[in-house]
Amino acid sequence: MSNTNIFLRSNRLYFEPLEEKHLTPSYINWLNGSKTTQYNSHGIFPNTKQKTLQYIESIQNDSSSVVLAMTEQLSNTHIGNIAIQSIDFINSTCEISIMIGHREYWSQGYGLEAFHRIIQHCFNKLNLNKISIGTTSDNIGMQNIAKKLRMTQEGVRRSEIQRDGKYFDIYLY
Repeated sequence: MSNTNIFLRSNRLYFEPLEEKHLTPSYINWLNGSKTTQYNSHGIFPNTKQKTLQYIESIQNDSSSVVLAMTEQLSNTHIGNIAIQSIDFINSTCEISIMIGHREYWSQGYGLEAFHRIIQHCFNKLNLNKISIGTTSDNIGMQNIAKKLRMTQEGVRRSEIQRDGKYFDIYLY
């Protein structure tokens, strides 16, 4: 991707604000893909180019969130997004979330690497005190990342998410 606006870097990734240039057919396919969205709120309603563009425009001036495109440095490929959400500067807290859309980058440590870099930014630059992650009880990959990040499971919201006729708990880290 040309015209990069690099905000952060890690060993294999760079992060830049999610912008219209990231709005590709592949990106929209991630948002509509059942495998990619099985553990998040995307994929419930169809996403279109226009709907996704509206979302990208809406986050540009949102001071309570930072949404970054994650790009693999060697291939210069946009592989997913990571977000710092619900930033509360009064209580010094936030939530973080991730979506790796390019499935060929799954299970290679990119999620953990991205979270490490974003958490570092949250503590050192945003001056936050507490970072939270929420994930469904069947999302073993995200639970493993939370454990590797040494996050503590603080709670469970029982039967919070319905998917395919079953209810799943939300684990709060």
